[in-house]
Amino acid sequence: DRLFNQYDFLVWPTAQLFPYDKNTPWPTQISGRSMDTYHRWM
Repeated sequence: DRLFNQYDFLVWPTAQLFPYDKNTPWPTQISGRSMDTYHRWM
């Protein structure tokens, strides 16, 4: 509780999937759903 007396929010970087091969431009599929552009998976 002391932490929230000083701060209202905790912000950490997150991702919706595990790391993928660096030679892959973006994840092409997540949970069976196709990602046709880089921005769709974000």
